[in-house]
Amino acid sequence: MSHPAAAPLPPLRRQVRWRILALLFAITVIAFIDRQTLSVAARLLRNTFHLSNTDYGRIVSAFMLGMTAAEAPIGWWISPPRRPLGSLHRLRLVERRNGPWLVA
Repeated sequence: MSHPAAAPLPPLRRQVRWRILALLFAITVIAFIDRQTLSVAARLLRNTFHLSNTDYGRIVSAFMLGMTAAEAPIGWWISPPRRPLGSLHRLRLVERRNGPWLVA
């Protein structure tokens, strides 16, 4: 059985898809960079607060554990199972609360 070839997308729709893909990629890169800020600031934090490597490791572990523990409940809150496309008003609420903080 042969499948009929899909009609090519109009140029504008292709451009929009590539722009969305580029934005998603940029957001993912920023999220990964954001998670590494503690390691970049490690020397300054250890010197300022007179922390040993062990103390600093405990602080970073607690931070990462908190981020890990919060991912599932926050993901469920933004996109509950009964709404497969998510709840836009909840996402907008999160954006309004975190928007100024993210820009700073």
